[in-house]
Amino acid sequence: IVDRNGTILATSLPTVDLYVDARDISNPEQMARDILKILPTLDKEELLEKLKSQSSFKYLKRNLTPKEQYAINRLGYPQLNFTDGEQRIYPQSHLFSHIIGLTNIDNKGIAGLEMAFHQRLTTDKQPLQLSVDTGVQNIIRYELAKSMDTFSASAGAALVMNAQNGEIIALTSLPDFDPNRPATRTDYNIFNRATLGLYEVGSVMKPFTVAMGLETG
Repeated sequence: IVDRNGTILATSLPTVDLYVDARDISNPEQMARDILKILPTLDKEELLEKLKSQSSFKYLKRNLTPKEQYAINRLGYPQLNFTDGEQRIYPQSHLFSHIIGLTNIDNKGIAGLEMAFHQRLTTDKQPLQLSVDTGVQNIIRYELAKSMDTFSASAGAALVMNAQNGEIIALTSLPDFDPNRPATRTDYNIFNRATLGLYEVGSVMKPFTVAMGLETG
């Protein structure tokens, strides 16, 4: 996914996933200790359960780094194997989180444009180009955050639209989240205040009333 100038907003990078063939493991406790030295974030009890499962295929960890893959290989356990995978990356971090959304661990879109255009993104090799501008989006997010701090606001939204054709040039809602770290999402920060919720239309119409008065004298 790219912006109007071709700046990358979301892309997939090749990676490897670690799995175990647990049908012939003689010492799962020792194997677990060795694996945890390299991958300390794994849950010990869950890891042991997988190693004792007698299953021919159990994922142990997705998206290993090259260093982790090398270290696992050096353990010399024939039951530990790798399969090619992909990891979805969002180079702009928080900046477009409410627009782009994110994918699950299997790279299936679960929110935002990732979900709405999942079929298009997984079948068409051409990038999905949006009308948004990264530079404008960055300025809008900065100014909105500054105003929220000035007025002690708990949330805010802002957008820039081309009134001639309806193109959305920038759209931001704060607080937002980092789609590279799905665990940081909460019900509060995933709510897009620019597109969801109910608003009184009165204040929205006042600028148009004033503009008509000024234009007609």
